Amino acid sequence: MKASLLSVQSPIAVGAGSLWMVTSEHAEGVVTRFDAATGEVQAQVELPGGSSGVAFDGGSVWAAG
Repeated sequence: MKASLLSVQSPIAVGAGSLWMVTSEHAEGVVTRFDAATGEVQAQVELPGGSSGVAFDGGSVWAAG
């Protein structure tokens, strides 16, 4: 599966063996989880109202608008 980048300036987060970033699969935006070793998409979560930031801490990924 491939994901379109929202922006080349999209924030990224690293944690749990993955790279997390906001992508533009939908108008609202999506947090996409990529396998850090292979680059494959592992999961996508739609964001109501969009988001422009992402962080990983304490075993959880956080998105902020």
